[in-house]
Parts: sequence; structure tokens; C-alpha cells
Amino acid sequence: MKNQKKSSPLEVVCTFLILGVLFTGLFLFISNRRKQKFQSIKQESGITQGIVTSIKVYKGRSITVRYKVSGNIYEESDGLDAQDNVNKWDSVTIKYSIAKPELMITEFNEEFYK
Repeated sequence: MKNQKKSSPLEVVCTFLILGVLFTGLFLFISNRRKQKFQSIKQESGITQGIVTSIKVYKGRSITVRYKVSGNIYEESDGLDAQDNVNKWDSVTIKYSIAKPELMITEFNEEFYK
């Protein structure tokens, strides 16, 4: 039988502490990016219609929407709640950032009306 080194309590605590810091940092990074997206859209936004090109329900619900701004076509995704009734090829209203039209939210996002 091989001799296995037993981890000391200090090593275990340090490992969990490092993992906690990494996960907290990742969460804050993602949260900050979402806030920046919403702020960019709130500062100067346009409204247009888009077409739902796909609906995904794996690990959450999201829709992909194709829309046109200033002659350019964009295809981006946004979250969707279970009670939202939308189907593929439906028309949806979106709000997008004029500075960065690839940043958008759909009418199903709670930030849309704020």
C-alpha cells in the first residue's frame, strides 16, 4: 500500500479560501459586465423590432433575436422567464445601445421598462 500524505487542516482551509475568492471574483466580474451593459443601453438607446431565431431552454431560458440597426444585422441573445410566451419567428421589441448596437435587451427583460 502506498503512503498517502494526509492534508493538514490549514491546507484544507487555504484551499477552500482560495476557491471562495476565485468564485466571488468571477461572480463580481459577470455582475459588473451586466450592469455596464444595462447602463450603456440606458444612457442612449434606440428601439426596434427583431425576430426570434431560436429559443434555448438548457440551463436557463434564452432567446436569440435578429435585428437591424443602421443597415447592419445583429443577432444577440437575452434571457427569458418561464411565464413569457414567445415562439420561434415571433416579432419582439428590443432596446439597444446606440453607441454599441450589439448590446440589447428584449421586452421580456425586466430592465427594458426601467
